[in-house]
Amino acid sequence: MKKFIKATALALTLGASFTASAAGYAVVDAGKILQQLPQREAIGKRLNEEFQTRAIELNKLQKELVSLNEKRQRDAALMTPQEQTKLVRKLEELDAQLKLKGRAFKEDQQRRGQEENNKLLVLLQSAIETVSKREGYDLVFTKQAVLFVDPKLDISDKIIQELSK
Repeated sequence: MKKFIKATALALTLGASFTASAAGYAVVDAGKILQQLPQREAIGKRLNEEFQTRAIELNKLQKELVSLNEKRQRDAALMTPQEQTKLVRKLEELDAQLKLKGRAFKEDQQRRGQEENNKLLVLLQSAIETVSKREGYDLVFTKQAVLFVDPKLDISDKIIQELSK
């Protein structure tokens, strides 16, 4: 019986200390923050400018491939077998070139996008730490990690303000 009373007293004490420190918790919605960052638009614009020349080149190759394919279909009856073979080889060469350059373009674009996202995540982490220390939070959870959270514990807007400075 004494063990039961001690265990109950300990549980009540721990429960009381847990609820007393509950004010030291906060939640952030990282997805919402990343979508609303002003830096996000600037990064997108910079990446578009960075890859614009290559995108134009790929578009040009695509148009050339379509044009030659239309020529082959349109003029096949008028072409000699040697001309047809030459045109087919040119089409295959352009297609291979387009696929190779397109794949490299996508990979480079994804890599650069990931690099920029990583920079944003570092900024996000720093802003969360700054706001948490300033406002005295002991723990900050991501909104995705909890099943329910009182909206007044969500500090996402404060993080956005910190990152907008």
